[in-house]
Amino acid sequence: MNNKLNYPRLWLNIGLLMLLTLIVLSVITLDQSMIPIPYLDKIEHFLAWMLVMFWFVSLYPGRGLPLLAILLTLSLGLELVQALTTWRQGSAGDLLANFLGLLTGWGLAVANQRKLMRFMDRKLAQIMQK
Repeated sequence: MNNKLNYPRLWLNIGLLMLLTLIVLSVITLDQSMIPIPYLDKIEHFLAWMLVMFWFVSLYPGRGLPLLAILLTLSLGLELVQALTTWRQGSAGDLLANFLGLLTGWGLAVANQRKLMRFMDRKLAQIMQK
């Protein structure tokens, strides 16, 4: 089976857009007091970092450890930036949720064996050929 993607730059740019969105959401003011879900922020941290890790490991299989190091460093940096602002606060709990999300995303991507990425790539190629 051909493992090569037709649109690797597109998938990379989508991943970078995800990262940019995550960075922006990490430093702007967000009021979640109207959503009464316990630990909602931890769930959001977990899911966001899980999705980003899943995306990049699916795009670059076999590069999980370097991706983990890069994304965990970015996550730590964002928590430190939050700690330096007056409108956000850095949190060890958030960092733990980020780390667990990264590990889960990595595991899901390895288990998925790039099937979702190849499926999206094939579908886009079919659409582009019409």
